[in-house]
Amino acid sequence: MDQNVHVQHLAQRRATSLNLPMKKFALLLVALLMVPVYANAHAGVVATNPSTDEVVTVMPSEISVTFSEELLVISDKEINTITVASPDGSLLENLESRVEGPTLIATVPVLNPALDPGPDNEYPSGLYTVKYRVVSADGHEVTDSYTFSLNAPMLLVTESPTDEGGDGVLPLPILIAILTLLVAGGILLIRLRKR
Repeated sequence: MDQNVHVQHLAQRRATSLNLPMKKFALLLVALLMVPVYANAHAGVVATNPSTDEVVTVMPSEISVTFSEELLVISDKEINTITVASPDGSLLENLESRVEGPTLIATVPVLNPALDPGPDNEYPSGLYTVKYRVVSADGHEVTDSYTFSLNAPMLLVTESPTDEGGDGVLPLPILIAILTLLVAGGILLIRLRKR
């Protein structure tokens, strides 16, 4: 009977010694999975006016791009910029831009304030491209563009946004490699403990 108790004690001790590394491994795995993948996400576009690919009948007096976070403003430097290209590719002149919290706004001037509104004093119909470059409050630069049409619906193909600081997302192959290493390490740890 004494030998049975001793064998049971050894078996229980071995099981307990295996459980501790498994518990540590499980805790580590849970902690790693709880880390946000988007920990370093940067400002993203929340809204535009006019909307992306919208067809408008009158040139808006203001064009704006609103982001998911405040924009950085330095009083003596213009670090947030917006330009508007007309259908022929020329840039609209005399745009006045300003930042209001998370929104970059450009005031579109009247072509010739001395003339009455009419066909000779209107912006040409066609596809307009709004390009912007902003620096979010966290210091990351975001550059992108979008289009809208003035009296001319068109099928549009747009480029994907560029974020020069990266978007803070771990690529899927790297995430899979990390998880594979963790699982392999756990299996190796279990096999070493069984010896």
